[in-house]
Amino acid sequence: MRTILTTLALAVGMSLMAQDANAGKDKKTPEERAAKRTEQMTKDLGLSSEQVAKVNTINLNFARYSSDVEAAGKGADVEGRTKALKAKRDAELKAVLTPEQYTKYEEIRAKKQADKKSKDAGN
Repeated sequence: MRTILTTLALAVGMSLMAQDANAGKDKKTPEERAAKRTEQMTKDLGLSSEQVAKVNTINLNFARYSSDVEAAGKGADVEGRTKALKAKRDAELKAVLTPEQYTKYEEIRAKKQADKKSKDAGN
């Protein structure tokens, strides 16, 4: 009897651990994501008040469009549209940021991508 209960507890525990880690997280609205990203960029890049307004608009448009793309599902078409959105956002940011700020932005983004890849490789 003890073995059966132990096995049952182990099976339940393993199935709970296999649940999606993001299942309990609340999805942020595009407005919340854009505000958070703009706040982080302001801190990291030292944006002027004029730049903050423009960068927030760029981030908000990107967040809204990317939410629409995510809602469409997964696949090659979605991946291509996401890449196009990112390229458009980066071109708009390059027009707003100084060359030094944009270089720093690219460095920060590259570091975050590398951190994500190493984290994903560890799982």
